[in-house]
Amino acid sequence: MRTWVFYCAIYVFCFAGLSLFQWLYLNTWQLDNWVPTLADVAGGSIGLALLMVISVEGVRAMVLFAPIIKKRMEEKARQEGRREKNAEWEAWLKRRDEAQANGQPFDEPSPSQESAKNNDP
Repeated sequence: MRTWVFYCAIYVFCFAGLSLFQWLYLNTWQLDNWVPTLADVAGGSIGLALLMVISVEGVRAMVLFAPIIKKRMEEKARQEGRREKNAEWEAWLKRRDEAQANGQPFDEPSPSQESAKNNDP
C-alpha cells in the first residue's frame, strides 16, 4: 500500500511541476483549448514519473540484491576452492596408492601439510 502511495505522490509532484513549468515558462497554457494542454502535461508527467520510479526502484533493487549476489559469488568461489582441493587430494591419494602397489616408498607430504607449510610466515 505504501508503495502505491509513493508512486501516486511522485506522479502528482511531476504533474504539478510540469503544469507550473508550462504555465510560467512556455506560455502554452490555453484556457480556451485546455484539453491538448492538459494531455501534454499528463503525458509528460507520466514519462517523468516513470523515469523517477525506475530510478528509485533500480537503486532499491541494487541495495536489496547486492548482498544476495555477493553471497552467491562467494559461495561459487568457495565451491571452486573445494573442487581444487579435492582434485589435489585425489591426485595425491592416487600417487600414494600407486607407490604402495609398486612397493615403493612414498614420502611426499599431503596437500594439507603443503598448504600449512606455504601459509607459515
